[in-house]
Amino acid sequence: MNTKKVKPIGRTIRLCRQYNGFSQTELGEKVGFPKNSAGIRIGQYENERSIAKARIATKLAKQLGIHKFAISKLSIDSELETLHTLFKIDMVYGLNWNKNGDTVSLSFPDDCTTINRYLKKVYEARQALIKGEITYEDYVYIQNACGTYKKKEG
Repeated sequence: MNTKKVKPIGRTIRLCRQYNGFSQTELGEKVGFPKNSAGIRIGQYENERSIAKARIATKLAKQLGIHKFAISKLSIDSELETLHTLFKIDMVYGLNWNKNGDTVSLSFPDDCTTINRYLKKVYEARQALIKGEITYEDYVYIQNACGTYKKKEG
């Protein structure tokens, strides 16, 4: 597992800025910041000392040729936001990607021991739900308690 804290929003901004051949100052000016602070502002976003507000994120995304969700806080309110959330998780943990027919599946690497341990417990709970051994409420509790389960009394 990557032990260095990856800052996926800032890293995405930096990588896309470099891909487009912009300096921090050039990108900042294109977004509308004054020349004397343009590079500093972009540097703050790349280091995640500051997160761009929606209006600025939209301008940044347009200049970088990417979707605004790629540089927004994590959200799962839509399929597109969920997709970009998965990309950020991949950037931090290096997900395993597999394809079987038309189905793509993702899993965490073996060195993500805590995540894998809890996902296995939640998987077992999901199987118990399918078999009717526990209720949906029990299942949701198990998910949110990271696999810990105590049978409700009565």
